[in-house]
Amino acid sequence: MAADAAGIRQSPGSVEPKFSRAQSGIEIRKEKYSEARGTTGSFHDVWRLYDKNTGAKLSNIDYSSERAAGWAADDIVSRREDQNPPAFSRAPGDVAIDDIRSPDTWLDRIKGKAADALKGGATFGALDRSIHTQLHKAARNPYFGEVFKRISSMMNDSSRAALRPSEAAPTVLPKIDAAESLGPALKSFLYGKQASADIDAAFQSVLRGTLDQRIYATAEAAELTPEQFRIYHEFRDAINASLEELASGEAFAVSRDYVDASTKKSMLDNPWNAQQIIKDTLQEKISGLMLKLNTSYDQAKTLFPKLGENPQPIKLRDKNSAEQNRVATEVNGLVKQIAQVNEAKARVDSIY
Repeated sequence: MAADAAGIRQSPGSVEPKFSRAQSGIEIRKEKYSEARGTTGSFHDVWRLYDKNTGAKLSNIDYSSERAAGWAADDIVSRREDQNPPAFSRAPGDVAIDDIRSPDTWLDRIKGKAADALKGGATFGALDRSIHTQLHKAARNPYFGEVFKRISSMMNDSSRAALRPSEAAPTVLPKIDAAESLGPALKSFLYGKQASADIDAAFQSVLRGTLDQRIYATAEAAELTPEQFRIYHEFRDAINASLEELASGEAFAVSRDYVDASTKKSMLDNPWNAQQIIKDTLQEKISGLMLKLNTSYDQAKTLFPKLGENPQPIKLRDKNSAEQNRVATEVNGLVKQIAQVNEAKARVDSIY
């Protein structure tokens, strides 16, 4: 008598079909068994799940009642209908631990539940949805980790783009955690009304200059006191820094298909030089493509005697050889790529 996977030995003639689940292909059988270890003799009757068509056992779990086995069968049927089960839901055939009669299976299920709750696998357990941090989940799940990494990078870039312009205006936007901003912040606190009046006057000059399309070079031209004119310059510096951040982001957006991660980092770290960085990168890209194009076009001229000296698209004909089609396709692709990079370069110039 062979022992089953749950460590239980089945007695001869003990298989007694009880009933079949309607149109589910699952059969619940009441069976007799005894411990494979020791001499404790027969235990209670148990109920097991079988495939009605093949006779194969569907689960190594022994159920203490027909009702519990029925619940497990219903669970299997439900999961067959839904191929995307909830992350922390029960596995097919899994019911409350009280319904598991084999000691080995009982301990395995305990360990599995503990692992799911504390560590888990590809899905998240109860602790993940309650007390675990996003960083913990990112470290544990590679798919979630990739999303977390990208979102964190985007938030860091956005924060940096917002903070850098504010550093140019410590009086208007004081940061008490920065030593250079402590003086203006303290002055605003001690001389609130006067400081507020100076800021308002400088801000009005900024608005007036924007409407007149003018930047004031002196305090007299702006009709401000020296202190107010100093704040006016802070406004202007912060605005200019914000525009540089915006232009850098726009330039990267229109050329992202042609720049690598190092170029992106250089643009983000030096937004005031982003125009030159991206133009140099795009020009280098064009030069590399032109070298490839010239090589391919020289080969094409040997296959198409009527081609001109300067690289140009090649018209494909039905009577071309395989080699002619290959070279012509390569030349046409390079010509198209160069045109696209030149277009991106022109769009970058239009931003600035």
